[in-house]
Amino acid sequence: MRRSFFGSIIGARFLGFCLVMLVPQSSPTFDLSHRQRLSDLFECYLKTDVASGDASADTCKTYRLNLKQFLTWCVDKGLHPFKATRQNLKEYRLWLIEDKQYTKATVALKLSVVRRFYSALVEGEYVAVNPALGLKPPRENRDPAERINYLQSEEMYRLLESLPDENSVQSLRDRLLVAVMVLQGCRTIEMHRATIGDIVRRGTDVGLRVCGKGSIRVVPLTPDLAKLLARYLSARKRSGEQLLPQTPLLISVAHKTAGERLSRRSMQRIVDKYLMANGLKQPPPPKKTVKKPEKRQLTPQKKPTDLVKRVIPNPVYKTRL
Repeated sequence: MRRSFFGSIIGARFLGFCLVMLVPQSSPTFDLSHRQRLSDLFECYLKTDVASGDASADTCKTYRLNLKQFLTWCVDKGLHPFKATRQNLKEYRLWLIEDKQYTKATVALKLSVVRRFYSALVEGEYVAVNPALGLKPPRENRDPAERINYLQSEEMYRLLESLPDENSVQSLRDRLLVAVMVLQGCRTIEMHRATIGDIVRRGTDVGLRVCGKGSIRVVPLTPDLAKLLARYLSARKRSGEQLLPQTPLLISVAHKTAGERLSRRSMQRIVDKYLMANGLKQPPPPKKTVKKPEKRQLTPQKKPTDLVKRVIPNPVYKTRL
């Protein structure tokens, strides 16, 4: 515990030292080159301090993208991050809510990344106070019971019966994905990270080793799920694919990303497609679009001759001398 505490201070001091060397405090401007340097240095802090130095790739990516957005906002506002005040961060929060129209949970995530960024500078004694400390996101006005989503037995069987049963790779993949998530309770991130080498076989029993957020477990597969998995792997072999231990278990069949690891967003779309087809989930409401004012085209200035024709039907300049 003591070692991790001093390690965090050393990491923060190193980050702050590099920031001071690369971004002079006397510089009144903050441009894109400074933003990139800050992002690169914060990457080092993520690897040494976040999650006790064992942050996952997804966590680092989330921190990196959200910090980049904040630094880009600072560039657009002409604001140096070192000189940001609490009022400036309130304006950033308002920009996230009104201009970007993010959900309250997303705003909370982005503010936490900014708070972590300034905490690193405070620990290194390069910023006196953390302006993001105590800056809260908007309150969530929802009933906690609304977040508990589950399927009743009749709904679960109806969903499983509606899944495709063809021998194509796409149909078997969709059926395997939804069935394992519904029957075994696997999460999207666990299915996303699964590989061929994570299939565990012990005698006649088949399981799937999944890696979630800080935990690894083996999910036992029922005999029906084990047969479905075998059909899915056989279909991929028939398509000419070579299955290696590091090969992703669930792959994309889209034209541009065929054979690549199926993304979590794609998994969500697949599950939502079958849920909405069975009336188990309402389609999302259409996004509010801000109608941009149409650009008024300026009419070209009329020529003097046209003006003369309108005032004098038979102008004199038409007659020959």
